[in-house]
Order: sequence, then C-alpha cells, then structure tokens
Amino acid sequence: MVATRFYRWQKAKIWNQILEYLQADADAQGKLDWQVHYVDGTVVRAHQNAE
Repeated sequence: MVATRFYRWQKAKIWNQILEYLQADADAQGKLDWQVHYVDGTVVRAHQNAE
C-alpha cells in the first residue's frame, strides 16, 4: 500500500534525504535562490460523506 510505504519512508527520513539531494543539485546548478521562501497553504476539504 502506498500509505504504508510513505510512512515507512517518513520514519526512515528518506523524504528528508530526497529533499536535501534535490536542493543540493539545484544549488550546484545555480537554480536555487536561498533568499526566496515559499509556503504552501493548500487546503483540500472533503465532503462529510466522503470515504
């Protein structure tokens, strides 16, 4: 199941490693501006009868 793998990777800090790798790669290519910060305020609401 996808959720099981996601939580297992989260506990093992694999997502942190992926993010660090992507940031380092983008920084090495000069594509990362450390002065800019983004916050994702996405909210997804489900209907009360949604399963």
